[in-house]
Amino acid sequence: MINCSPRRPMTITSSKRIEGLILEQLSQHEMRVLTLLVAVRKSLSGPAPFKGDLSDAVASALRRLVASRSIIETGGVFSLWPNPQAEHTGDPVKCS
Repeated sequence: MINCSPRRPMTITSSKRIEGLILEQLSQHEMRVLTLLVAVRKSLSGPAPFKGDLSDAVASALRRLVASRSIIETGGVFSLWPNPQAEHTGDPVKCS
């Protein structure tokens, strides 16, 4: 019997790819969600474009990245953590 159910639009591979693209964009400078969405859409417009609701996929990836403490969100602006050491130790960032 052939399974004719529709495929899920977002696979593990595509969600990891979106997370990687977000991290790549944030390594350059902080961004708001709409700017990230446009940047990710441009990056995915190659030979294998993303199928499904990209805005939901980006929002979901942002939530996962914030929860994993890979990025930080402050007032609607996303950026990388200022100090990777603080992520692991839980200590505040100290400037000398």
